[in-house]
Amino acid sequence: METACKGFLKTTLLVTLSGLAVVVGFNVLVDPAGAFPSLHLKSFEPLRYLSYERIAKAEMARRGDWEVVILGSSRSKAGLPATHPFLSTNRTCNLSVDAARFPELVAAFDYTRQHNRLKHVLLCLDLYMFRTGSNWILDFPESRFNPRFDRFQYYCKQLIGRASTDNSWVTLQRKYRGYIPSPQASRGFYSHHLRPGVSQRDLFNKVLRVVGAGYAKKTFDPAHLELFRHMVRACREDGIDLRVAILPVHALDLELLHASGRWSEFEKWKTGLVKVLAEEDAERWVGLWDFTGYAGLTAEPVPTAGDVTNRMKFYFENSHFTPTLGGILLDVVYGPGGTNAFGVKLTHTNIEQHLARTLEDRAQYVRANAAEIQWIEQVAAEIAAKPK
Repeated sequence: METACKGFLKTTLLVTLSGLAVVVGFNVLVDPAGAFPSLHLKSFEPLRYLSYERIAKAEMARRGDWEVVILGSSRSKAGLPATHPFLSTNRTCNLSVDAARFPELVAAFDYTRQHNRLKHVLLCLDLYMFRTGSNWILDFPESRFNPRFDRFQYYCKQLIGRASTDNSWVTLQRKYRGYIPSPQASRGFYSHHLRPGVSQRDLFNKVLRVVGAGYAKKTFDPAHLELFRHMVRACREDGIDLRVAILPVHALDLELLHASGRWSEFEKWKTGLVKVLAEEDAERWVGLWDFTGYAGLTAEPVPTAGDVTNRMKFYFENSHFTPTLGGILLDVVYGPGGTNAFGVKLTHTNIEQHLARTLEDRAQYVRANAAEIQWIEQVAAEIAAKPK
């Protein structure tokens, strides 16, 4: 009996170790996140870094051959066109991540700066990422972006973890089907499309409530401006061309921010960014553009209720803009193209005038769009009435 038990245990152990060896070998060779560059099969290279998680983005940053890096949230991940001439003619990666916190972007910048000879950084900002709360979310602590990165735990998960194995299996299936990602679906960019039959007004209504809940709960944290100062100084030290874009949410998103009582924080945040650049004597070489507003492209009419056919040219919903608008933004930032009606370059000499002009544009928008304003006020009231 004892001999039989020992034999069973040995067999079980051998089978288990053999199974683990197969899983390890499979994950190392396919390696969808790019965690094992010296061991993985090069034939899978076009299918790597297609995950939009922070772990995969950090591995992409570790490659060491990037000249241009985009840092931002899901807005810049989906809204900036990978085929834009400036981005496509340089070695560009998009490190924008969903629901980004600004400390995450700074940590990603520091890591990428250490591993690449960066020439350009496009920093894509919104007030939401400067809010109070946790500095890190989702899988950031497990990524190489984390200053306290745990290598042992990381490699265990990459070698035998369920998530990494599932990702390897998906990558193998893509390889078998001959899938070739488009430029907008690779290098960290995201290809987003609205499904047929979707009402954009319904989508606006849904996303407005999600964004509005964030506006109601989180406040602006001025301490994050010192992290912005750190980025400015680091770029100056390394000779990196830094361009900063306050991203163009729809006018209705701005109105929700206003209805949520956050407008003064919005102005304080913009003024704070300008102040940092002025104090660092960086206005002459760091471009800071504000693409938000109540007039022109950001005030594009939303299709009426029940309309599932017409599509907006510049917006998916109030929070996320289309690559068409993103292309115009890039034309302005990296000139000489673009339109004077879109985007204002902010400095300490024009910030007060710009903030006043925005309020004037808001007043005109409110007068011309009474039904839309009523809709936003209702959304804000419903959010405020929910238990905290």
